[in-house]
Amino acid sequence: DLGTDITNIATADSDQTDPETDTNTVTVLSRIEGHLYIDANGNGTQDVGEPDLANVDLTITDSNGAIQTVTTDTNGNWIAAVPPGTTIADVDENDPDYPTGTTQTEGDDPTTINALSGAFTNGGIDGFFLPGTLIGHIYEDINGNGVQDAGEPDLVGVDVIVTDSEGNTQTVTTNADGNWIAEDLPPGDAIIDIDDNTLPTGSTLATLVQTEGADPNTVVVVAGADTDAGIDGYNRQADVSIVKTDDGSNAVAGEQYEYTLTVSNAGPWDANEIVVVDTLPAGMSFVSANGASCTTNGQVITCDAFDIIVGGPDVIITIIVDVASSVASGTLFNIATANGIETDPDLTNNEDDEPTDVVREADLSITKDDGVTQVIAGDGVTYTYTITVDNSGPSDADNVTVTEDSFPAGFTMGTVTPSQGTSTGFPYNLGTIASGGQATITVEYTVPSDTQAGPQTNTVSVTSDEPDPNADNNTDSDTNEVLTDINLSIVKTFIPAAIEVPGYFPEIHHRGK
Repeated sequence: DLGTDITNIATADSDQTDPETDTNTVTVLSRIEGHLYIDANGNGTQDVGEPDLANVDLTITDSNGAIQTVTTDTNGNWIAAVPPGTTIADVDENDPDYPTGTTQTEGDDPTTINALSGAFTNGGIDGFFLPGTLIGHIYEDINGNGVQDAGEPDLVGVDVIVTDSEGNTQTVTTNADGNWIAEDLPPGDAIIDIDDNTLPTGSTLATLVQTEGADPNTVVVVAGADTDAGIDGYNRQADVSIVKTDDGSNAVAGEQYEYTLTVSNAGPWDANEIVVVDTLPAGMSFVSANGASCTTNGQVITCDAFDIIVGGPDVIITIIVDVASSVASGTLFNIATANGIETDPDLTNNEDDEPTDVVREADLSITKDDGVTQVIAGDGVTYTYTITVDNSGPSDADNVTVTEDSFPAGFTMGTVTPSQGTSTGFPYNLGTIASGGQATITVEYTVPSDTQAGPQTNTVSVTSDEPDPNADNNTDSDTNEVLTDINLSIVKTFIPAAIEVPGYFPEIHHRGK
């Protein structure tokens, strides 16, 4: 009879003296009991209609360490007979009848019970809440077809207000994938309401068209299950445009040049996260930008995203570029694009190109010097003219040619050595000299003994294919004064009388140059 105390006494006797009489009698006099249920609304109390948890095993460990298993009946009750003392009751969560995913809202598990001798001991009531979960998704329907196509963005950071069947509310937010999850919901109808104030900046439900789903929406929460609350898609538009201009002048190879990008939004919605991409042609390189923060990767300039509200001011970006000194004369095309994250009803104005005419000019200069101002005819010395050609730019100079306009008639030209080029004689073609570069030619010469005294002038000039903004330094001369060195001497020799023809014979020597 479960309604009365349990008393079980066993005695063992012997004719011999027993040294341990304490072990001769064992008495069991205790009972513990408990209850399990499903706390459907999670309030920590078994309300009317909330089901008992039947056929679930518990492991009972008594004060002697003995273990037994008991099972809840159809009313969720369990009973165990144990010796007095500390007893532990542990619900078997691996039992197939135990609802996985539950949260204990009443009681403790495992439960420690002090089983009293000769009495019933209440092991407590354990309530388990089996919540349901709602899952939804929000995205931007760029083309407005009611389906999220490839490339259409998820909406991040949108709040969703969920009101459960008990009238409790919770607010969840869409993640980076546009998904939201509401957990720990009691079973029953839940109302899903998207907070339009958290939709992308500048947009509200009053200005958006919902192309998929419904808002608000009622969804039935199922205990212990993930329920799909549906997909919500929204469509909005913003007409972003860009115009690219230059200052109207020609670009000069080797100098900087400036472009202006004007980005506008004609609406009807605010334009967000507009990205400007400016692709430079070969021969141009990015220097700096004003009006936006821009970075470059090769020839592609990308400016950080910005927003333009409807009716707001245009964003004006100034791009400074270097035109390489090696760029040939001609026309370069510079293409810029601007795109936001909204649907653009007119894609024809999202790109603009600007043709730019490039011209070249190179300021060449030439110097000639042999390091002396006087030479002596016939001195046997080899002198060297050094011809130096500099290109002050701004452009590279092609087909640079050095001409000897007047080599001294009294000098003899020797070895000629250019620092570059393939010519074997004057005029010398030095090829290309880069902006800021230099080339040289060395010319050896000697002064024959029969060279007349007086000034001798050597003049050289330089030209290239490029226009030269300063022709005054394209010619240079070096003048040397030729000296003659005459040193006469006389020797008088006496011939003795023994010689058949006596007398003196003078010898004249020229020891000059």
